[in-house]
Amino acid sequence: MLENLLFKKMTKILLYFLFLIPLTDLTSQSFYSIEIGGGYTDNVFRNNELEYWDKGFIILFNNDFQLNTNFSLTQTLSYQNINFNNSLYSLGITVPAIYGVKIGETVGENSKFYEVSIGIRTETELYSFKTISSLRVGVFYIDEGLINTSVEIIDGYGNIFNTNYQAGGDQFFRGFVSLGLGGLFSLSQNMNLVLEGKLATTVYDLILNTAITSQLQFLF
Repeated sequence: MLENLLFKKMTKILLYFLFLIPLTDLTSQSFYSIEIGGGYTDNVFRNNELEYWDKGFIILFNNDFQLNTNFSLTQTLSYQNINFNNSLYSLGITVPAIYGVKIGETVGENSKFYEVSIGIRTETELYSFKTISSLRVGVFYIDEGLINTSVEIIDGYGNIFNTNYQAGGDQFFRGFVSLGLGGLFSLSQNMNLVLEGKLATTVYDLILNTAITSQLQFLF
């Protein structure tokens, strides 16, 4: 399937960058850092499998290998929890005219994104802080929430039938590309505050995802 081929291609790209890191000639000024943080995320483009989920939160972990004063290689693991929005969901069912239908409560689970990515980050001195920009490629594993709607059907004889209609509940991989912009603020000699906005788009079956995050960066 096309989906599997794309996932394999994205995996090869990730492995290429992972093998590139230990072969890089780091200078004496280079350092390693880790970042831990989180923030707000939004599923902006909803004409896809995730059309009924919109806003949520993200928790992330980065580790960076600085190559020089301006460039670093970065690896990211993140978890996103996207809320189900009942107002976006409509149950489309068709029954004969002789039947009456009463649609009950709809309950939807949140959708979850699990990210593995790698990329390049640039840093530029600007007054008392640094501006940062990043380009990442990676893979989302998406666990789509299950939607349950209770429905009561009444036939022409007054008999009542109760049933549940389900939607969602799929799990799938999506390769993606992400752009990020933000700022890096020094808190101490070995700790920085990173504020960053990211825009990620999948390369198949378009899912457009944004995140605004803050994380503490610890330098080693």
